[in-house]
Amino acid sequence: MNQNSDQLEYAVAAADAMQDREGGVLALDALGVSLLQEFAQAEADRRLTEERWLKDLRQYRGQYDPDVLALIGPKRSRAFVRKTRVKVKTVDSRVADLLFPAGNDKNYEVAPTPKPMVAPEMRAQVQQFLMTQAQAANQAMQQQMQQAQAQGQQVPPMMPAQVTPDMVEQGVQELVKQASKAMSKTIDDQLTEARYKDVSIKAIHSGHLYGTGVVKGPLVERRVRTRFVKEGGRWVSKSESYIVPFIDFVPLWRWYPDMTATSLEQCRYVYERHTMSRAQLAELTDRKSFRGDVIKRYIKSHPEGEIKLRYYDNEIRVIGERTSTQGKTGGQYEVLERWGWLNGEDLCSIGVKVPEERKHEAFFANVWLLPNGEVIKAVLQPIDGVTWPYHVYYFDKDETSIFGEGLASIMRDDQTMINAATRMMLDNGALTAGPQYEVNPHLLSSIEKVDEIYPHKVWLRNQNMPGSRAVTVVDVPNHIGVLQSMAQTFEQNADEVTAIPRYMSGENASNGAAGTSSGLSMLMGAVNIVIKDLITAWDEGVTVSFITALYH
Repeated sequence: MNQNSDQLEYAVAAADAMQDREGGVLALDALGVSLLQEFAQAEADRRLTEERWLKDLRQYRGQYDPDVLALIGPKRSRAFVRKTRVKVKTVDSRVADLLFPAGNDKNYEVAPTPKPMVAPEMRAQVQQFLMTQAQAANQAMQQQMQQAQAQGQQVPPMMPAQVTPDMVEQGVQELVKQASKAMSKTIDDQLTEARYKDVSIKAIHSGHLYGTGVVKGPLVERRVRTRFVKEGGRWVSKSESYIVPFIDFVPLWRWYPDMTATSLEQCRYVYERHTMSRAQLAELTDRKSFRGDVIKRYIKSHPEGEIKLRYYDNEIRVIGERTSTQGKTGGQYEVLERWGWLNGEDLCSIGVKVPEERKHEAFFANVWLLPNGEVIKAVLQPIDGVTWPYHVYYFDKDETSIFGEGLASIMRDDQTMINAATRMMLDNGALTAGPQYEVNPHLLSSIEKVDEIYPHKVWLRNQNMPGSRAVTVVDVPNHIGVLQSMAQTFEQNADEVTAIPRYMSGENASNGAAGTSSGLSMLMGAVNIVIKDLITAWDEGVTVSFITALYH
């Protein structure tokens, strides 16, 4: 009893620290400065992973890294065979088709357990309902017996209706089935309105390209809708606000987890970097959980916006052919959103009185920061039973990191070798498209133009060195066949490394087992094992945790 009381006092003290009152403002700002330092460390720890993502993005879009272009030079072929894009798009379509099939099929189900746990009050209601029905049945039976006896009929003895524990358990089962069915219908409606499929497809693509895809939600947001009501014999429109779940896809570029952890459950914190327009930032002042006065003061002091561009922001603009917008940040604001744990020592540092014996404890909170360290929102765990609002999908989980490895990284060497073989093939083809000429201009007439060569050309020469040739034809050896075979070898190796063969994308394979319909069916069945593994990864990483959170 005393322990529960202590926990309640601790929760109240923690919640009190999150309130914007006089005396608490300085404490919140001190917390904000501390969290900015934490975010700076998260940025530094993620730097190497960002460089890999940039390579993945260039490889997907068919662009060479700047250092590779410098080595190739301006006069050599720069062809890029976009095999990585084919692999990624193939897996995207197969996984999306299995997870979100056409029709009414769903990739999840809300159902009770074989022995559901319900509140004692609910079980008592079921028992009372069954007892009422049993009493009514007994009364009806008693009346029938009395009427029969009054008419002189012989009535055999009948057992009165009773309520057994099995009947109560069966009634509870039926009740929870109906509740699960109603909840499933509600969840379907909310997922449709929140465009869950579109968000999921973006996360699936991110997982296949970079190795990690992140879905955020379900959080709660307030929306406004218009309804028509009849007043005074005429229909009028009225606006009303309503609460709906909020679901979003989080690009990896703005997601900063605790890099010392290898899974989300082990993280101490996760930061999300938002880039907002002035209107979007001002909109936060209408929400009760945000410190509107702090936001208004900040906008007035930074009317042109304030945002810190990272090096990868400019790199992404170059990759996306948006160099003209490079460095332009006018009217944009940067806001940091932190989800994670705050321990007893942190609470003490912001003025919360925590007993010495309870400083080892921690609580989950959501904190929003401005670039100057001012806290504009600080709340405890917003939804009971839900901690992290992020759900992570991995293509190939890296045991040494919280991030996974995508198709681009897995087939990087094979893509590089395919490109190299293709460039050599094109360069060799260009050199061998026609003969080269060795010309000695001292042996030709002064009116002869040595840089003009055309069919049936007549070369005029002078009297110098009559026995020497003025023009010599040089044939360059052609190796296109060997180079083409080399490129095909690397492409086959990419099929093996990624476990995504070319016939998955519709290529008409004719060699080996794929040359027959039964052989191709067997190969497709083997490939489906890999796809099923990805479906399992999505279900375990996203579906189960997300639907459970949405249920809460």
